[in-house]
Amino acid sequence: MARKSKLKALLQNYTTKVKANELLAEKEARRNQLASGKKPSQKLGKHAPESALSPTWIPFADRDNVVLIGEGDFSFAVSCLDENYVNSLCATSLDSRAQVEEKYDDGKTHLDFLSGDERASVLHDVDGTCLTASKSLAKYLSTPLPENGRFVFVFNFPHLGNSVADQDRNIRQHQQLLADFFAQVRLIAPNAACAAGS
Repeated sequence: MARKSKLKALLQNYTTKVKANELLAEKEARRNQLASGKKPSQKLGKHAPESALSPTWIPFADRDNVVLIGEGDFSFAVSCLDENYVNSLCATSLDSRAQVEEKYDDGKTHLDFLSGDERASVLHDVDGTCLTASKSLAKYLSTPLPENGRFVFVFNFPHLGNSVADQDRNIRQHQQLLADFFAQVRLIAPNAACAAGS
């Protein structure tokens, strides 16, 4: 009996290692595609979560010029271009380029990909609550729109990055963050659409 359970444990261990290696190989292949300048394929393999296979709501169209506020590793910006979800896009980050490359393993790869795509602009040191202070963003907003296109501001993961123990205070601070963001969008681009995630 002990021999059976030992074999079962070995088989489970082996299966787990094989699956982990397959996932690592897929990730490495995607990194290599990004590094080589090729657009990575977004084929969902057998390891894709079920939610990735279901349709999702996207707050912009392929004719829109999109401004992404508060990007982290810029993977969302890469996927928007890779899937042709936008006409053009301006991805912003509160962090400097050096900070992005230091904080995120894929940060440099994603930034290099974006710099090689003529539809993309990347702006660093942009505060989502002070958008009117960014001359580079104002310049992007002066670009012509395609027919039936519009500017869309998207703040995917609005957060302050602080860890406040007082939950009520934390909620108020994040509500103020969103209120300031929406007010800035209204000032800098009065006719733009706006979306914020959680």
